[in-house]
Amino acid sequence: MLNELGYRPDVIEMQLGHIEKNDVRREYNRALYWDERVAMMSEWAK
Repeated sequence: MLNELGYRPDVIEMQLGHIEKNDVRREYNRALYWDERVAMMSEWAK
């Protein structure tokens, strides 16, 4: 459904929590796409 609402696949995957295997990259990626993820989850909640 999020794809149909026009959200980018990378943002959706990050929100779903698909884990980066590299520990260092995982830590740096934690806030990746933060603003888009917040907007996406706000729309999802509506």
